Amino acid sequence: IRAEALAAHGFVVVSADYRLLGDAPWPAQLEDSQAWIRWIRANAADLGVSPLRVAVLGCSAGGHLALLCGRSRSDHDETRPSAIIAMYPPTELGAESQTMLLGADADPALVDDASPMAHVSPEFPPTLFVHGLADSMVPPASSQRMHEALVAAGAPSELHLFEGQKHEFESAPTYASVVQHLVESTPQCSVLLV
Repeated sequence: IRAEALAAHGFVVVSADYRLLGDAPWPAQLEDSQAWIRWIRANAADLGVSPLRVAVLGCSAGGHLALLCGRSRSDHDETRPSAIIAMYPPTELGAESQTMLLGADADPALVDDASPMAHVSPEFPPTLFVHGLADSMVPPASSQRMHEALVAAGAPSELHLFEGQKHEFESAPTYASVVQHLVESTPQCSVLLV
């Protein structure tokens, strides 16, 4: 997804960065993502956006973080986005992901806390999943399972699967405009954190 193209369609796009695992241990990555959401809301007037329409878009590991921002610790959680666009996200921690993120002997409660699937609730923000059916890095079942869990919980969720497409397929010209249109049709956002 090109930030410039989304900005040309009226979005305020904030390109955010977070510390990688080599620089800081988990949950620094999630804390950085939440800090960006807080910053956007605190500066909404200067940005000319509504603090109630802050969406988060993330791809792969960024999609994992976007989904984790959707969890709620309270009814008035200022770090929870208004909507989430998760592109080919890992939604549960497999053995390899768990070891990389938390270490091989991580406490099961910590593993659960770092898994977006563990935070499905009726209050989860409206979520759009985009995944290629030929993705071997993050299988499409990852998005499918969480989408189904959100729908079963009564939370708004959309799932768009693309036949024959692998990981990071949305950068191909054929699909870039299709995915961009899906993002633009998310009614809960006027500002996108990407």
